[in-house]
Amino acid sequence: PIAKGYKSQSEEAQALVSLIKEDIAGGIATNEIAILTRTNSQLELLESALDAAGIENQIRNSERFFNRPQVREIIGAIRSASVLSESDWLSDLRDCLKPFGQSEYVRSFMQLAGELEAEGLTSLRAFLRELEERSETNNPPILPGVALATLHAAKGLEWRKVYLAGVSAEVLPWQASSIDEERRLFYVGVTRAQQSLALTYYGVASPFLAEAGLVN
Repeated sequence: PIAKGYKSQSEEAQALVSLIKEDIAGGIATNEIAILTRTNSQLELLESALDAAGIENQIRNSERFFNRPQVREIIGAIRSASVLSESDWLSDLRDCLKPFGQSEYVRSFMQLAGELEAEGLTSLRAFLRELEERSETNNPPILPGVALATLHAAKGLEWRKVYLAGVSAEVLPWQASSIDEERRLFYVGVTRAQQSLALTYYGVASPFLAEAGLVN
């Protein structure tokens, strides 16, 4: 991996936007990319920068996907529709999801439904069973957009391309936490990438970067 420093947080954010544009142009899907940070406030600046550039993104939090209120509401609607659904189950699914607009959850369910139909799924009841099994195993459908997550929320998740951002001395290690816990969080961040990892910081680099031999 490489570590690159910037003068300010906003300069770092703009650099990350440029890098992600290059990733997308190179054929990497947005949902295969993640930006990880130590704090939620760091994510908010990155979210604004991506929004301004027209790059779809979604903040991942540690709450289980299937426990989210809107997801539970959507599954309830699918359960009701499955009772009457007959031949054209994808059309029935679209109809029952219309009241929820084009939220990221609706799009993720429709994408999953299309994939399962291509694999031979033939009814809305079977789709509902698939969702229930995924809920039990905490295996959510893939949400669209670049993932934005704190190091805490990224535990157990992986992406093809990961940017570990804001690895700066002022936030990592976080002063209110133990140095060992902060080092473990840093380790979580650097092990989330399946193929490619890049680290960025603004101002003074985190001492963890020096420990890892990534800065002088």
